[in-house]
Amino acid sequence: MKVLLTSHLFPNRVEPISGVFIKEQVDFLRRECEIKVVAPVPWFPPVGGFGRWSQFNEVPWRRELDGIEVFHPRYLIFPRMAVISIAWFTYLLALYKVGKRLDFDIIHVHTAYPEGVAAVVFARMTRRPVIVTIHGADINVFIKRRALRRMIVWALSRSDAVISISEELRRKIGPLGVPAERVTVIPNGVDFRLFRPIPRDVAETEKGLSKGKERVVYIGRFDPRKGLAVLIRAISILSSSRDNIELLLVGAKRGDEAEFAGLVERLGLTERVTFINEVPLTEVPLWLSASDLLVLPSFTEGLPLVLIEALACGKPVVSTRCGGPEEIVTDGTGLLVPPGDHQALAEAIAYVLDHPEEYNPVQIATYARNRFDLERISERIIDLYSSVIRN
Repeated sequence: MKVLLTSHLFPNRVEPISGVFIKEQVDFLRRECEIKVVAPVPWFPPVGGFGRWSQFNEVPWRRELDGIEVFHPRYLIFPRMAVISIAWFTYLLALYKVGKRLDFDIIHVHTAYPEGVAAVVFARMTRRPVIVTIHGADINVFIKRRALRRMIVWALSRSDAVISISEELRRKIGPLGVPAERVTVIPNGVDFRLFRPIPRDVAETEKGLSKGKERVVYIGRFDPRKGLAVLIRAISILSSSRDNIELLLVGAKRGDEAEFAGLVERLGLTERVTFINEVPLTEVPLWLSASDLLVLPSFTEGLPLVLIEALACGKPVVSTRCGGPEEIVTDGTGLLVPPGDHQALAEAIAYVLDHPEEYNPVQIATYARNRFDLERISERIIDLYSSVIRN
């Protein structure tokens, strides 16, 4: 079975962490099929001085990544989502430029826009079936824009199958007119060879962290929609009664932390909050294992993989009732609070810190493995490939 997988989220030289969960999935899928990846990157004039936009010129057109053949054609997209409604067409041109020369039986595309729309058109041009995986932003954010909504609905309705990473997203696309029999819920998974419990003292030593702290960690994008300001205010509340608490904010890109660093300073938390740059996936288990719990205070989520990664490391989590977390967090693995409520978030963090006996690391890791093992999840995707091709 030959698969053409396409997504702009797939890691590249400029954004090595972006979409790393797709790369992990491909590593497992290629055990049973041959996969080639088309991962377009933004086109930008060959001039310097424009940060990451200029750096995209350094991304090679083709490369081998751990034995996977990856193509990086260019497509036109504008910063800050301006004129984003034409992105699907420029993505299609990039996909066609590479895909027309490849041999494949099926197309698998991650996210409904822009690549989902482009891939469905390309599938019709090449007379191949196409599967679209939706992750969250395409349904929770993009679909609120009228022009994008029409295109997303069109693409999902004309794909041969849709993978929803959560039941909550499946319910959202139901009213869009997508035939229910075409939608399969398959969650994102975790590689349990990498994400596993590590002794805390080992992780603290490895990362140069002090012992004996009540340590809360956030790992992810520095985006206001992730609720970082709410988390910082919750830590401010807790710091008045907990002398030993500290917060690690992991995942900053250049300049991303500025807004939140200002809030930290205004609240007098500079000794309590540490900003840490984006880290390789291989280091994430260490940051998790060196902490008491992970907090994800988002306003909206699909199925946040970082929660699963924390559980796989045996760590409890505190998150918000914003979609996907409700399908992950259970009694004994963590707590959920309303989005945007820093008081409730502070109380939940305090409860988990004060009741470690209720959160057994072995049981938490076992729960995660039973539900989100990437090897089992990849088998389900392979079965769906076979079914779509057969039909």
